[in-house]
Amino acid sequence: MSMMENDRTAVFNFSGIYTGRDHEYGPCSYIDCSHITGTDCICDDHARADIEKLIRERDVSPYGVHIIDNGNYHYMSAILAAMIEEPFVLIYLDHHPDLKPSVFGDVLSCGSWVRNLHMESRHLKKVIGIGIDPGLMSELDDEDRERISCIDERVYTSTREDMTCGYPYLEELSLLMEDEGIRDLPVYISVDKDVLNADEMTCNWDQGQMTLSELKITLEFIKKNRRILAIDLCGEASLSDPDFEKARKISALINRELLNAC
Repeated sequence: MSMMENDRTAVFNFSGIYTGRDHEYGPCSYIDCSHITGTDCICDDHARADIEKLIRERDVSPYGVHIIDNGNYHYMSAILAAMIEEPFVLIYLDHHPDLKPSVFGDVLSCGSWVRNLHMESRHLKKVIGIGIDPGLMSELDDEDRERISCIDERVYTSTREDMTCGYPYLEELSLLMEDEGIRDLPVYISVDKDVLNADEMTCNWDQGQMTLSELKITLEFIKKNRRILAIDLCGEASLSDPDFEKARKISALINRELLNAC
């Protein structure tokens, strides 16, 4: 990732999935968060304070590469992106919209982090969600749906059999990225690998329909057209998965492929 070569990879270990395996990502800052309570799906105020303290102590940059455990901890993207001190666009690829208010009010959670970041960051100028389940989008209030521009998973699947159509999802993404006022802004990318179909890999959440090839093509397109501030990757398998070791190896390989793509 040449545009971020001066920023060290940060690996955030919550569930224990990276214990003893941080070497798989080369030189990195290994941030062990497994001792922090109140972090599983919901990130309560005490947990967030502890996480932010670790980030400061370890001098973790919001720029560069962040490897963030399974989807229960996707809210780390909100914590890190909130540290960006320049205007930017968030592009996130996810099967879930992550715009649903937390049952605990405005407490940060894996299912609300995009909403929280949208309300919190004065530097966030636009949010583009890619690969999202349209059924899940329809369950949201109008106010929350309108927080993002959505390219739902149907755009990826509807023309897959007819490649003469090219890549309509890239055409749609290009139009969104050229909106007035953001066409020159850098991008913060957040990828939850549950956007991929289950034939590609196994996550701990229900999964979408995107292929790995389509995901890489999308990231390559963003890289070609915008300066990338950071990329976050989450969506690992659960330690309780009966085929965990196999799933872990596949996921680590996919992580490396995605980082090479951008």
